[in-house]
Amino acid sequence: MSEWLKEHAWKVCISQKGIAGSNPALSAERPGNVISRTFLLLYPIQRAGNACLESNRFYRYIGKQKKPTPLHSRLIAVSLDFKTFFNQIVDHHFMRYYEVLCEYAAGSGDFAEMLIAELAELGFESFTEGNGEVMAYITEDSFSPSLLDEVFVAKDQRHGASFSWKLIEEENWNKEWESNFQPVVVGNQCIVRAPFHDKEGSFDYDIIVEPKMSFGTGHHETTQLMLEELLATDCEGKTVVDCGCGTGVLAIMAFKRGASKTKGFDVEPWACENTEENFERNGITDGIVECKGVESISGEVYDIVLANINRNILVGSMPQFAQSMHAGSTLLLSGFYRSDIDIITQAATSNGLSFISSREKNNWVACRFTKL
Repeated sequence: MSEWLKEHAWKVCISQKGIAGSNPALSAERPGNVISRTFLLLYPIQRAGNACLESNRFYRYIGKQKKPTPLHSRLIAVSLDFKTFFNQIVDHHFMRYYEVLCEYAAGSGDFAEMLIAELAELGFESFTEGNGEVMAYITEDSFSPSLLDEVFVAKDQRHGASFSWKLIEEENWNKEWESNFQPVVVGNQCIVRAPFHDKEGSFDYDIIVEPKMSFGTGHHETTQLMLEELLATDCEGKTVVDCGCGTGVLAIMAFKRGASKTKGFDVEPWACENTEENFERNGITDGIVECKGVESISGEVYDIVLANINRNILVGSMPQFAQSMHAGSTLLLSGFYRSDIDIITQAATSNGLSFISSREKNNWVACRFTKL
């Protein structure tokens, strides 16, 4: 399988739109300010992530995931031609791992943190913590039981640390991830599912998103709250903008509920690419996606403004939200806690907006405002 992938399954898409600095992981080295961003799309390794090309060097930033692969949660710089770089990813994706379990006594303070730091220096690449245990993962060819003799912190008998290990058979981690990614039903009317899920049940709205590294799969309370708000909103013939669109799931819901115009913007290039793909999956042929911040809506006016971000960004962007609304426009916000409602409301009312209602799920909140 890995040999076939090396020969047939790679594709590179280069975008010149990125500005280094919007992602801290890409800001350490840059000539000037503008940097080319290359998105590496590996199929069927669909979640291989994003790559960035600069001065013949490939930079790769991978979001944290629970299953171990060598490229998770790290930034890697390699001076290799692309074919060699790609082949390394494929080789690593299909190699076997040892899972090393360290059990230790309760009340051992910072033992787990110190242990992980030492194991990382010895070549371990991914970690999970539990109650009194740490599981660490290392490639088969890098592991030897004698390696654990070098773990200094485990020699302190006060921690009562002991090691055991087992070889994990080769797995396609992408397939494993897919098997644990379940569809989400919202309000008994809407289902949010990935492309690898079969259509099931009878729902008014069937939304298909491939989340990749973007936020907005429907699993988080704030996304569910925003979808519930949209289910209670008249979108027919309305113009809608999704601020910080992530997967584009909110704009897609508005489209399926009859919106005449849908636009999404996000500062992260991979989120914009993801939204474009998800728009296409859901039949949105004229949707607009921009890789920008809130300046994307400068001089534009919408019937419905959506923003599921975080409290500080929402407060800071409130003047722009208000300026993009006409009298009677609706603003739906989430990404904050119940305790933040007063702060959000104060920012909204000081910009000519009126609080209408809120809904809550596990202490997360969505609020509805209108322009007077």
